[in-house]
Amino acid sequence: MQSLEPRVELVEAQRISCSVRCEIAALNAAAFVDSGIFAGYVWAPAQWYVLVWLGETLASSLKLVTRTALAAGKELFLGGIGDVVTAPGLRRRGLATLALQRANRAICQELGCQYGLLFCAEHLIPFYERVGYRRVPGPTLVHLPSGIVPFPQPTMMLSCRGMPLPEGTIDPGEPHPWRLCMQPVMAC
Repeated sequence: MQSLEPRVELVEAQRISCSVRCEIAALNAAAFVDSGIFAGYVWAPAQWYVLVWLGETLASSLKLVTRTALAAGKELFLGGIGDVVTAPGLRRRGLATLALQRANRAICQELGCQYGLLFCAEHLIPFYERVGYRRVPGPTLVHLPSGIVPFPQPTMMLSCRGMPLPEGTIDPGEPHPWRLCMQPVMAC
């Protein structure tokens, strides 16, 4: 059997069909079964998705949002990445790397962001470093119903314009930072 070439696409969230949304939800459910470190947080609604297809199979996906944030008192325009996922049986084939490369191009070139930002588990830092992200030392704040708190997992950023990464506290701001609002539940 021939291997299929991956097809990578950036799609506005509002243009995603219900059936593809259900495929994304199923992919996330299958891949994030052991993700207790992110329990209690829910991503803000995506503005865009990067989808990686193998034939008619959704193999990998991620969400993108843009946000104006504050770091050391300066405004930054960020492209946030979330829910980077590959189907369990299709991992270690470079599919998430393809998704991240497409997301990086969108963030830095098409959306005009200064930086990309994502949260990750400690063991995934080397993976994200390979696609250009660097860990930032300062805390990143999240706005929860219970108050503003530092996010407990590592924050990684990508510099789009060769600028140094911000130092100090990063505050993605209100009303909907990356992991605050609940998404509508879809029936699939």
